[in-house]
Amino acid sequence: MPVCFSCWVWPWDYLRFEGEYYRHFASGGAQVPASKNSSAEHWSQWWSEGHITSFGPALINNYEGATRAHWLQIFAELSEADILDIATGNGALATLAVECAETHGKHFQVTATDIAAIGEHTSSTDSNIPRWRGQISFRAEVPCEQQPFPDASFDLIVSQYGFEYSDIDATLAEVHRLLRPGGRFQAIAHHASSGVIKRQVLSARVYQAALQQLKLFTLLQRHFDSWGKARNPQAVEKLTTKPKFQKSHNALENALRQFVGAFPNDETAARLFCAIDDLRGDASRMSPAARTAALKKQEAGFLGAQARLQDLFGAALDSDRIEHIRSRARDIGYSDATAEPFLDEDGALAGWSLRLLN
Repeated sequence: MPVCFSCWVWPWDYLRFEGEYYRHFASGGAQVPASKNSSAEHWSQWWSEGHITSFGPALINNYEGATRAHWLQIFAELSEADILDIATGNGALATLAVECAETHGKHFQVTATDIAAIGEHTSSTDSNIPRWRGQISFRAEVPCEQQPFPDASFDLIVSQYGFEYSDIDATLAEVHRLLRPGGRFQAIAHHASSGVIKRQVLSARVYQAALQQLKLFTLLQRHFDSWGKARNPQAVEKLTTKPKFQKSHNALENALRQFVGAFPNDETAARLFCAIDDLRGDASRMSPAARTAALKKQEAGFLGAQARLQDLFGAALDSDRIEHIRSRARDIGYSDATAEPFLDEDGALAGWSLRLLN
């Protein structure tokens, strides 16, 4: 989703929260449900922005802390291996596997698949990452449940915040088909009670208020319509006394006041307002068609963010779903299936750690 790193100082007093202006924000998301092909678009949108993980700029050079240590330990246990990362996004785990192989002199063949459009580039600042990613075989538009590989192709299949978005039963069967005897599937999946989930609940309410209830972008488009063919600040200024301009302006201002009043200290709300305010300022120098195009692009970014949150909430696993995974894995033929809470470096609940043996 679009991230506003440096916003203009807001010109109205009601936008000052606790004496400070919000200027810098980061965001996060999740992987894509393979069972919903239409949803691949909002994940392709995210990965096209160059994020290597679903946490965006917050983890610009891949996972850190306990998550990084967890995966490097798993990869270090192997000597030679064919590894598949499913629901890879832009290849975070696959990149860690290649890094581990290079560091410890191991020989890995690493493949990474995702239902979205992936693999073009990342915005990572670590100069090693392009080289590591160059050693990965990326396959885009591949759902977890339908991998294009022969039976018994891999020694290790992995997933980080990914496979739980798919049809889990079908994915477990597909992973079992792909694993060699003695191979394993290891994953960290979203936990329904984790801090990641809890932090995003308010963000979902913010998007609902802005996009569906107050319809801020619709009001902004109506305001742009009142500008007619004006395409410079001076021409727009001359319209300020016109009834159509005043009506649309007041409607937008009232909605923005309601929005900010409802979410006075929320970063997602501040980022959304910042985008609208910047767009309104920049639009005075655009043609009518360009204004509309810019608005639609910005709105699409936030709608995509909202859709990714909906995916996240639907994918997060509670204890009952974990027990179902264990039971289903035994029925499919895995020799062992374990799952336990995964804690981050601060001891906070960050997900489920799953391990299935073929």
